[in-house]
Amino acid sequence: MQKNSDAKRGSVMSAVIIAVISLGLASVFILLISTISSLIIRCFLILYTVVLLAVGAGICLALRQRLKELKNGEAEKSKKY
Repeated sequence: MQKNSDAKRGSVMSAVIIAVISLGLASVFILLISTISSLIIRCFLILYTVVLLAVGAGICLALRQRLKELKNGEAEKSKKY
């Protein structure tokens, strides 16, 4: 049981760290978009912001799937093979 809780804790911690970094950068880019007047730079910042928000959403979905796998015991089942 201890290994399962350690795996959950590690999964959640790594997901939170990556999500905070990507969402923090996205928020900085959003602030920069409002201050920059160049259209080309704004377009690049919008693109980077969309990508970072997609990374944050992907991390949340991957964490949800990983926790579901740990709950079902698939990690223990795969050790048999």
